[in-house]
Amino acid sequence: MEQSFFRQLCGNFATGVTIITSQKADGSQTGFTANSFTSVSLDPALVLFCLSKEAQSVSFFSIGAFVGISILTDQQTELSNRFANPKITAAERFEEVALLPQTSAPVLANCLAWMEGVVESKIDGGDHWIFINRITQGAIESPSSSPILYALGTYNTLKD
Repeated sequence: MEQSFFRQLCGNFATGVTIITSQKADGSQTGFTANSFTSVSLDPALVLFCLSKEAQSVSFFSIGAFVGISILTDQQTELSNRFANPKITAAERFEEVALLPQTSAPVLANCLAWMEGVVESKIDGGDHWIFINRITQGAIESPSSSPILYALGTYNTLKD
């Protein structure tokens, strides 16, 4: 199937928007915007996200790495765009961004909800890696907020 049509086809499926983060032992951090995120299992608590094999941040997500998942509100499109912009370095993405203090991976504060987990497996998924993560903790931070959605090439809200 032709790639641009497949992308357009999949764009008809509305998804939530997350920022996936991790940190190496030397303190360097990475983060990227992802809508390729879903729950996998309740017992054990597993989620997955996908990341391009060409992404500079792939090396941060080795088996056993801590992963932060921040679920964005409909007021955080600027934050989503910052972490999606390939022209902005990993360090610049985190500038002036509040992080939660109680996590092993960098987790963004003031989001709708967050999770922290550990990479359990890395599966070949064509031009992407599929990372399966066991969730160890999480919280709903802004229960009265609405999630941001992405569909048809643009941000949307539940109110739209």
